[in-house]
Amino acid sequence: MILEFIFGRYCIFCQAIISDGHMCSKCKKDLPYTDREVIKIKEDDNYLSVKSVFYYEDYIMDSIYRFKYKNRKHYAKYYARYMKSIIDNRFDVITYVPISKKRLKERGYNQAEVLAKELGKLINIEVKELIYRHKDTQKLRNKGVEARKNIIEGVFRKKCMVKGKKILLIDDIYTTGTTLNECSKVLNGNNVHCLTLACGKNTKKS
Repeated sequence: MILEFIFGRYCIFCQAIISDGHMCSKCKKDLPYTDREVIKIKEDDNYLSVKSVFYYEDYIMDSIYRFKYKNRKHYAKYYARYMKSIIDNRFDVITYVPISKKRLKERGYNQAEVLAKELGKLINIEVKELIYRHKDTQKLRNKGVEARKNIIEGVFRKKCMVKGKKILLIDDIYTTGTTLNECSKVLNGNNVHCLTLACGKNTKKS
């Protein structure tokens, strides 16, 4: 396989050398799975459901960083299998959180779009670009909830008209829910469910 020739055969999480597959035996046992919990984002008396595969910690953080910033796009086909395992496939369409033109130019791809397309192949559901980001914003990393809301408010717009559909909205990481909630507002009139690869440590139950 070309990608294995370029990158070698390493565990996509901890980077241990492996002889087969995509994950070492230690990660298979120790990865921080969420146990398929459904997170509810409350906004103005409305609730948005979010499912995540992993908690965003340790090797998951490192793996997603390489996927997002180090051109490890091939990780998506493995990530998509985990995402498929925690949902049903009764959706009309899959869409994804858009990134700005500036970020797209810097990175070369939208990680959420790559995830959505790999998942769409697995569950045979069409992936559509339903939302676009009409202006650049500062990065949200290390920002509090209120600051995030102020930054992201009104950033997204609907790209094409859909109504009365059951939509699966994809992103890589759920932190405060601000971005997912803003995207869901744009998709109003539809039944929106969110799925992310990982969720922040602050969502972990004690």
